[in-house]
Amino acid sequence: MRLGPVAENPVEWVIARLNAAPRPLLETQMAYTLARLIMVGTKVGVFEALADGKATSADVASRCGTSAVGTEKLLFALAGAGYLRAENGTYELTPVTRKWLLRGSEHSIADKLLLQFYEWEWIGSAEDYVRSGEPLELHSMTDDEQWDLYQRGMRAMANSFAPEAVRRLPLPKQARDML
Repeated sequence: MRLGPVAENPVEWVIARLNAAPRPLLETQMAYTLARLIMVGTKVGVFEALADGKATSADVASRCGTSAVGTEKLLFALAGAGYLRAENGTYELTPVTRKWLLRGSEHSIADKLLLQFYEWEWIGSAEDYVRSGEPLELHSMTDDEQWDLYQRGMRAMANSFAPEAVRRLPLPKQARDML
C-alpha cells in the first residue's frame, strides 16, 4: 500500500500521467493536514463523543468542551476524509473510525495517535540527524507521562498487527496459542 494521490476518473488519470499536478504538495500538505486532524479528533474526544450515535456539531462541542465553531470545522473535515458521515446537520462514526479510533474497541489505535503528538515533535529533528548523524535518544529523553504513552502507543500498534502476524508465522500450535 502506498500513500499518495489516487486518480478516480480519466481526467485525473491523465493529469497524473502527464505529471501536471504537484504530487509532492499532495503527498505532504494533504497527508500531514489529514494526519493532524485525525490526531486532534482523537485527543479532544470527538470520536468518543459520537460513540453512542449521531450528534450535531454543537452537541459534540459541548461533550468535548471545545469551541462550537472549531468543532464544526473539524467534523466537516473528518467527514470529507471519510472518518465521519454527515447527514442533515448531524455526524456519526464510520466503520473505520468505530473499529480503529474508539478507545473501547479491541482494535483501538487511539493511544498510538496520541503518541504521535510527541512523535511529531521528534521527527521535527530529522534535519538535525541528517546534518549531524547524531541520533535522537527517545528512550532516555521521555518523562514518565511520555514513557507511559509510548508504551501504550506501541501496544496499540502491536495489537493491530498481532492477529495477522500469528496467522502467518510458521509456529507450532502451542506457541501460537500462547501468543
